[in-house]
Amino acid sequence: MSLPFSRTSSGAFLRFVVGTDGDDIDGLDGLFVMSRLLRDDERLEPYESEWLEQVYAWFNAELPCPPFERCQFPVDAVSWYRTSATRFVARMWDLTALLREHGQPVRMLKTGRPGAILYQDDYQVVAEPLRLRYRRARRVAG
Repeated sequence: MSLPFSRTSSGAFLRFVVGTDGDDIDGLDGLFVMSRLLRDDERLEPYESEWLEQVYAWFNAELPCPPFERCQFPVDAVSWYRTSATRFVARMWDLTALLREHGQPVRMLKTGRPGAILYQDDYQVVAEPLRLRYRRARRVAG
C-alpha cells in the first residue's frame, strides 16, 4: 500500500549510506548510488560488475520501485527500509561488503522518525528529512 504523504509512520527504519561518523548525514549517498558510481567509473573488476548487475536485477524484481519521477519528490528525499524488510536488508549487507572492499566507509543509520513520509509500501518509505524541509521553508519565506 502506498500513501502520497504522511508526517509519521510507525516502527523503526534503516538506511545504508557511504560516509564516516563525522560526515553530515544529509550529504551522504546511499549504496545504490555509490556502487553505480564505482561501476560507471570502471573501478570494479568484471566479475564484480556482473555480480552487481545481478543484485540490481534482484532488487528490481523483488522491491517495489517508488514513483520518483511521477511524484517529483524533493531532491533531498531518501529511502529507508522498514526493519521488518529483512531480506532486503540482508542484500544491503552484500552491497556493503563490496563497497568496503573498495575502501568505502559504509554506515547503517536507524531512526524511528525518517521525516515527512512521501511514499510507503510494505518494505520501505521515502521521506524528506524534516530539518531539511524546515530549512527550505525558511529560505522560501525569508
